[in-house]
Amino acid sequence: MTHAPDTVRRILDGSTELFVKHGYHGLAMREIAAAVGVSKPALYYHFRDKESLFVAVLEHHLAQVTALVALARRAPSAYEGLAGFLESFFGLPVASRQLIRASAQEVRHLSPAAQGIFLARYEADFLRGLEELLGRGVAAGELRPSAESGLGPELALRALLGLLFPFVAVPTEAGAGKARALLQLYWRGLGAPD
Repeated sequence: MTHAPDTVRRILDGSTELFVKHGYHGLAMREIAAAVGVSKPALYYHFRDKESLFVAVLEHHLAQVTALVALARRAPSAYEGLAGFLESFFGLPVASRQLIRASAQEVRHLSPAAQGIFLARYEADFLRGLEELLGRGVAAGELRPSAESGLGPELALRALLGLLFPFVAVPTEAGAGKARALLQLYWRGLGAPD
């Protein structure tokens, strides 16, 4: 017999791919139950409704990414932290990466309360964590000061995400090469002049 934590994990993993493929409105709970191999009552036993399931899926994957950001922030330099983050990010399953990219779009389907809670976590744990790392790079002279380039840490973060997000569907085995290429492209543009 499958234990509840194993069942919840199977539901979260299976639902991730379904939400990425079909979006929030493209799925019914009965379809999710059938796809992940549980009965509809079992699905409702673990998740009150589709919104609570979707929030759990989003939070599960956000926790993975914010753990990577936390590790990056402990690196001795912004460059090393960013390199570690990108390599680890591209090491995640493709569906996890795609869900993080899509979360800012799909979260609009949630109730205002659920949206507010998730977006506050996304902002504080993911975006601000990376922005702090980039700000450290500016302070340490690794990146151009914002007065010189016009790029403060917030705009530098947006540029990084703009480079990163088109590649979220790259297969994991090709990810390390993509991570290094993206980092070099990014760093050459924003790195402090010699």
